[in-house]
Amino acid sequence: MKKMINLVVCAMLVSFFAAGMVIAQDKPAAKETAVTGTVEKTDAGICIKAEDGVYTVAGQDLAAMVGKKVKATGTVAEGPKGKTLTVTAVEEAK
Repeated sequence: MKKMINLVVCAMLVSFFAAGMVIAQDKPAAKETAVTGTVEKTDAGICIKAEDGVYTVAGQDLAAMVGKKVKATGTVAEGPKGKTLTVTAVEEAK
């Protein structure tokens, strides 16, 4: 009887674990976006001013590139304070 209870408990744990993995995989991966614009220092921090708006920069320190035109790649999140670009790569634009 004790072995049967252990077997049932183990089976339940495995099924909960598998269900959690399926749910985690249902979330779409964040799409990388390229943003080209000028790096500016504002009261909100370092931003990229692009044609389609202003992106607050996260993920990398672009303070040394203030005043330069850059092409930054990363994921964009919309929040109550506007767009935030979590930068994964950056290069000076020509």
